[in-house]
Amino acid sequence: METLTSNKKIKFKSNNNSNVIQNEDTINVCISIFYDKLMWDILVVDAIFPFISQNKNLPFYFYLNELRGYNIRLVFVVQKENALEIAKSIDSYFKEFLAKNPSELKIVKEENFRSFMNFKNNSIHYGLFENDSDSWQGFNIGLTDLLFSAFTEYKDEFHLSINEIMFQIITIFFNAIKISDNDILKIIKRLLEIEHSQYDLNMPREITDLNEQYFLENKDVLLPYLKEYRNIKVDYYEEKWEMEWHNFVYTFFNENFTLENNAIEINTALNKIIEVFSVKNKISLYHLLINAIEKYNV
Repeated sequence: METLTSNKKIKFKSNNNSNVIQNEDTINVCISIFYDKLMWDILVVDAIFPFISQNKNLPFYFYLNELRGYNIRLVFVVQKENALEIAKSIDSYFKEFLAKNPSELKIVKEENFRSFMNFKNNSIHYGLFENDSDSWQGFNIGLTDLLFSAFTEYKDEFHLSINEIMFQIITIFFNAIKISDNDILKIIKRLLEIEHSQYDLNMPREITDLNEQYFLENKDVLLPYLKEYRNIKVDYYEEKWEMEWHNFVYTFFNENFTLENNAIEINTALNKIIEVFSVKNKISLYHLLINAIEKYNV
């Protein structure tokens, strides 16, 4: 496991469409671009972000995925009458980029249980997934802003820094919904139990021991961060992205959040954050959060 650092903070870039929701006059164009994950920063920074910058009125979100090959999933919300024309434009743009900037897939993920072969690297496919429910599209777009910012800041170190990135984002998420450390621990421990249940009964203890060591190796970064940032007022964040992410979460939950009434929404939001950033070692992340929250005020 990587040792976390404290010398980077992601900077927020907004695509300015977080309030757009699909309606009866729109349709979602869902695209999967298969590209080596070690070069995802190039696809995001050099292709996806410029395209969106040139088409600011085109509602859009994306997330990372590894099903049937390393790919980035893009969802464009377009008017039905213009869907074909826009889809052709999107297809032409990204095919040209892939032709000029192909990735070399050096790591092949073996899955003995899979029923289908992976899709070819440097290819584009349509209709491999369904878009999310309308009520969560705004949240997905907000997460897209964070993805843009994280890739811009971390570049090819994105995957090595994923726990560091997640730790910042989730800490601010909990600050925004204003719940206690004890409630946070209940939520994260429940998520951890779900992950542990997928392993052999003898494995959780071994996994816990390994992640305890991982926390000890990184506590000098995590504990000072929580001491400084846990429960601070929104104006006291150092970076614009931190303030905007805090305000985005606060507003999304309609400023009237209660843990009793919104428990399902909180779990859904956390799962979306994890999914969008394609966090594979959830157990490691949950252990970091639990250990840090339990110990930062000791």
